[in-house]
Amino acid sequence: MKNNNRLALIGIMGGTGFLLATLLMALGFFRTLFIIFVTLVGTYSGYLLDKHDIDVLSVIKKRVGKHQQ
Repeated sequence: MKNNNRLALIGIMGGTGFLLATLLMALGFFRTLFIIFVTLVGTYSGYLLDKHDIDVLSVIKKRVGKHQQ
């Protein structure tokens, strides 16, 4: 069981390294940092919304309904 987890971790880290290297070569350092920052902010925001059981779709429907009246 430990060996399977280790192989999965190696695969995930290898894929992450390949993705970062590709982004760095294609976009440059600062654009890559911006993409990483936006991804982390979005991930954390989604985590907080899920933690506090906030249904984003119902909030959007309420706001759109107010503007259409």
